[in-house]
Amino acid sequence: MYLKWVGIALLIVSMILGLLIATNTQIAQKAEFYAQTASDNSSIVDRVVPVPPYNRTEGLDTWGWVGFNMTLPNQGKMGYEAYGVILPNNETENPEVLMRIVNATDGGGFDLLIFDHFSEQAWNASRVYAVASIPSLANPNQLYDKFSLFGVDNASKYCVFFRGIANSSDDFHILMTIKESWFEWHTLIPATLPYIAIVGATGIVGLSLTVIGFTQTHRKRSRRRSAAATARKP
Repeated sequence: MYLKWVGIALLIVSMILGLLIATNTQIAQKAEFYAQTASDNSSIVDRVVPVPPYNRTEGLDTWGWVGFNMTLPNQGKMGYEAYGVILPNNETENPEVLMRIVNATDGGGFDLLIFDHFSEQAWNASRVYAVASIPSLANPNQLYDKFSLFGVDNASKYCVFFRGIANSSDDFHILMTIKESWFEWHTLIPATLPYIAIVGATGIVGLSLTVIGFTQTHRKRSRRRSAAATARKP
């Protein structure tokens, strides 16, 4: 009795799967990739950044700010996001640093920062995509900070700037990771021979079970009718 229902269920499944294959149905799946350094295209994952303390920044041409250029190769893709985290490279250290990410191409504010010695006026006039600090501004007891890049605009190059905001005898060593994520369309069930074979086999099994189930049901009904007719005879 149950065979026909199992068979019908398998037939329905095979028809749905076949329809998905025939229509090349696609779904959006999340993809991830690490941002890359502009110098050698290496992934920015657990990258150690030495940041001089505040008392050793007077002689720097960048007025205390140090960093590196990076690229975001997957900008503009569907559902694009860029985000990261900074934290001490050594758990025993208590660094105090500030991080900002800006547009490093012409017209993005980078030249203005250099020209105006990284003044607050220059920062306010520049395109800043992310700000983070250790300790976290949101939670002073938190020695790491997560951040997202807002308003990325397909610039060919971005600059990650760090500055020490406390005095120390040694550099602050910061661990940094920046990741990109977006959505890509993928075929739910590709029209390959193994998938087609599985769908076909499911359909055949379902059809067979359905036929067997209905045949058994028909035989049982015939036996019941015969038994009932025999019982009615005088």
